[in-house]
Amino acid sequence: MALGRAHPVRRTPLLATALVAPCVLVLALRLPLVTLAKATSLITLIAFSLTNLALLRIKHCDQRPAGIRIYPLCIPLAGFLSSSVFVPYQLGNL
Repeated sequence: MALGRAHPVRRTPLLATALVAPCVLVLALRLPLVTLAKATSLITLIAFSLTNLALLRIKHCDQRPAGIRIYPLCIPLAGFLSSSVFVPYQLGNL
């Protein structure tokens, strides 16, 4: 996928950054600060929820990479539940 390709030296996703930066600039210039802060909080909660959901998916893979610490299933589950519980609350406050 083109958006996931990283620069060989800097290891940053240049295309994704180039696409997101103008969007962030427009939102920062157009939205009031409070609305922007609430939207940022909502997006962060969604990102944390999806990250923990991905960890649950990875947990069920058969292959386990060497040198990686394995945590119990309840850790990503608790992270997903605690993050996603606040998403409807944030949606109601936008």
